[in-house]
Amino acid sequence: MTTAPSSDPPANSASAATAPALLDHVVAGPGASQVPALSTSSVAQPASARRRHRPTDTIDTTSTDGTGASGSQPEEALVFTTAHLESKITHVRYSLAAQISQALERPLLKCLERLGASNYLSIYQDEVSHNETLLKLAKLDFNLVQSLHKKELSEITRWWKEVDFERKLPFGRDRIVELYFWAMAVYFEPHYSAARIIVSKIIAVGTLMDDIYDAYGTFEELEIFTEAIRRWDVNCMDELPDYMQIYYQTLLNLFNEVEDEMVKQGNSYRIYHAKEAAKASCRAYFAEARWLHEGCIPSMEEYMHVATTTVGNHLLATISLLGMGDVVTKEVFEWLFSNPKILRASNIMFRLMDDIAGSKFEKERGHVASSIDCYMKQYGVSEEETLDVFNKQVVDLWKDINEELLIKPTAVPSRDGSTEEQGWSIDPCNSRIRH
Repeated sequence: MTTAPSSDPPANSASAATAPALLDHVVAGPGASQVPALSTSSVAQPASARRRHRPTDTIDTTSTDGTGASGSQPEEALVFTTAHLESKITHVRYSLAAQISQALERPLLKCLERLGASNYLSIYQDEVSHNETLLKLAKLDFNLVQSLHKKELSEITRWWKEVDFERKLPFGRDRIVELYFWAMAVYFEPHYSAARIIVSKIIAVGTLMDDIYDAYGTFEELEIFTEAIRRWDVNCMDELPDYMQIYYQTLLNLFNEVEDEMVKQGNSYRIYHAKEAAKASCRAYFAEARWLHEGCIPSMEEYMHVATTTVGNHLLATISLLGMGDVVTKEVFEWLFSNPKILRASNIMFRLMDDIAGSKFEKERGHVASSIDCYMKQYGVSEEETLDVFNKQVVDLWKDINEELLIKPTAVPSRDGSTEEQGWSIDPCNSRIRH
């Protein structure tokens, strides 16, 4: 799971040098039966590192479908919109300039929808031509939905106090409010209330699993624990140390609770996928624990295969589908577990951003080497050079994500339940400036 607040991604820049893609390094989804096998490709390299290796050690700069980010439609659109928005910002009225600044700093796909709506309300009300009735209705809607979110958070907090991990497992991080914020970022709509509660609870338990592997369990204990998760059987309880029994029982109880609800809705197949995603996370956590136990700094390829699972994005994506009702079908889970490009890109981006933001924190609590350490060792470059490559890579990964969401059709339905061929996280009703 994410271990520290991620750093903001760098603003998309048309002038930024394009770093070679890392997508080729994640060749199988985290839902696979084992941690994915290594790719033969190498990772992106700075110029100084490339001089130290044969030309064949560098990877192809094209993306996995062979088109590449450079010169693609998203790239052209980014250059076009950035240039025109920047040229107009000093020549338009204040309210429009504020929208342009917001679009350049935090485009819609990088912005939490409710925060974006709140910001736009403050801009719209200063418009001389604003519709007062529409403004009042929008504020009322915002406040009503926010009230529902507060009730959900109250319910989740009450559950968190009942499981009493703060007292029973004090080594774990207590971040339940932050984790609910994640769920709200996935979908804020009132009809996804039950889905947000499911996501929040599972992420909270998943974060504690990360703490068990990273900060508390011995290697021998983790070996037994990983096998217990693989078997997913209450009969494994007696083999675990006391503190792991507390966690294991809560984990099974939570998934049984969710499964009961899925059975009532005729969607029992969904819990299987959630369990498989959780098991994959455990396998990856244990791989990192083994590296730490052996004092090993893996190659960048080895690290990315494992760490793009431990960052938690695949688990989050899987459990976010559980409570979404009839809009989600078996085909959606099959699509997700096929490890589509948009998932690979977001996994890599989250891992790089998380390591950039949290590597110091992780080192202080005795964590396995980060992508920064692996890259510096493999290519003999400085931390500054490494961060430069990673930040440029994040920019290109955003381009891959935008291309998958906005251009390439997919059979996955949209979040509002429509059957159009588009990315399910797109909000087609949002008419504010897109960048």
